[in-house]
Amino acid sequence: MQPEAATRFVPVAASEPPLEADPQLRARLGALIVEAVPAFYALLPLPSERIAQLQGDLLGVAGTEFESAAALLGDEPLALVTWLPTERLAGAQRSATVALMRHLDRAVVPKFLADAAGYGRGVEPVEGSGLYLSRVAVAPAGRGRGLGRAAVQQVIDAAAGSDVWLHVARDNDPAIALYHSLGFQFHSDAPFASRAMRRAGQTT
Repeated sequence: MQPEAATRFVPVAASEPPLEADPQLRARLGALIVEAVPAFYALLPLPSERIAQLQGDLLGVAGTEFESAAALLGDEPLALVTWLPTERLAGAQRSATVALMRHLDRAVVPKFLADAAGYGRGVEPVEGSGLYLSRVAVAPAGRGRGLGRAAVQQVIDAAAGSDVWLHVARDNDPAIALYHSLGFQFHSDAPFASRAMRRAGQTT
């Protein structure tokens, strides 16, 4: 059964107050973005608050991994999910890396690039169409209420019968179980640290 609160997911563009008028809300949502993929953001030699601000500023921006987003908002954001067309994923990720580099001291850029390349080698390539679920995160105050399932359902609904793709850490058994229950299957048996999963579109 879906939680009653799931009906309160709203597109971030329609949030109250509007995101563009509330940098603190953007930063709090940015912190959820960071929490969704901590291994990547740990590579950045920047304060966590700055990283959250930078990522929150990209919410709803076309061409980014976060161009479409829905959030469950209360006194504090409880959950966030972001997505984009799968065909634009590689370009969005390259642009994100370049954008983050602009905020780094030149001396640390080579190490960041090397670390990011190493991280990327552990991520299974996505080959297909549809929507890519780029981030899903539930704040501690929202856990245990089915909000992760409700967040993923936002993207399934937005896909309107097309494929939905995502990545999951190979040792994240609770997330894998959730995705399996929603119809996702592993794309391959390859031993990537971050494995691709696909929910096949519904044929008519």
